[in-house]
Amino acid sequence: MNNSKNNCTTFLKSVIKFKILMISSLIIVGCSIPKIDLSPSTSYLLNPQSGKFCAGYDEPDRIGACQDLKQVAFNVFDVKEIENIYQQKISGTNRTSSLINILLNGDNLDYQATQLENGLYRLPINQQTATVWRVLKKISDPNNIVGE
Repeated sequence: MNNSKNNCTTFLKSVIKFKILMISSLIIVGCSIPKIDLSPSTSYLLNPQSGKFCAGYDEPDRIGACQDLKQVAFNVFDVKEIENIYQQKISGTNRTSSLINILLNGDNLDYQATQLENGLYRLPINQQTATVWRVLKKISDPNNIVGE
């Protein structure tokens, strides 16, 4: 009986040591994993040369996830939402250039695009630009019905 009590105590001590080791390992590993930045972007950045439309931040060198404006070239249905919010048609043989022109110089902009030193343009987040982001996200991932 006493031997079984010793075995039980030894087993419990081993379990406790194992749990402490596991928790310590998780803490160490958790601290070494790069932090994922979940802060919301403060603007959008548009590269008119590449057609990239990216999440932008206050820091000049920081660029977040990007969408490709070239997706509008073959998508006539989903881009109607962009055309409606900007009250302009995406037209011509180069639909990507047409959309870039609308984003930067459109007739009914609710914002002012600012050209940065690196050639990118900063566009504020508002109903118009957020619609562009949402539609591009929807086109790139048709299973994502909300475009978030």
